[in-house]
Amino acid sequence: MLPPLTSRFSVVEIMEFLIFWIGLSIVVWVLADKRERSGAGWFILSLFISPVLAIVILLAIGDSDGSAKCPACAEKVKAEAKICKHCGSELKGIQSLKGKPKSEKESLFCDLYDKAILAGSEKLTPGMSRTHAKIKKGESVPDVVLDTAIQELA
Repeated sequence: MLPPLTSRFSVVEIMEFLIFWIGLSIVVWVLADKRERSGAGWFILSLFISPVLAIVILLAIGDSDGSAKCPACAEKVKAEAKICKHCGSELKGIQSLKGKPKSEKESLFCDLYDKAILAGSEKLTPGMSRTHAKIKKGESVPDVVLDTAIQELA
């Protein structure tokens, strides 16, 4: 004969814990969806590891890959895109603030740089590429560097 099963926890306590665990996992699902990640995947992961640990991981890894939704067709496109690859509509207002030039000089430099790339200009230098990358990352660039680059590109 088998001994009776005994437990330190009552059935009610176990049920309360499970409801709490699943509730926090739903919070993980919503948080993942807001960060444009797979809500269902994160929900399942949080059921196995821990909802609290999943929340910490989600907050640590940040937002998704820098994509945005097209206002016309709601498909994902790169945040820097100017035309939607799905529907062909012009995307003016979805560029992220991180990649947006902060000043008129930065904006002028980015425009001149983009035109020079499209034209295949030989005026471009590795320093200009680094300056352009810094602006797109949201880092500050000294005015002296921008002035010099603008003069070379103009």
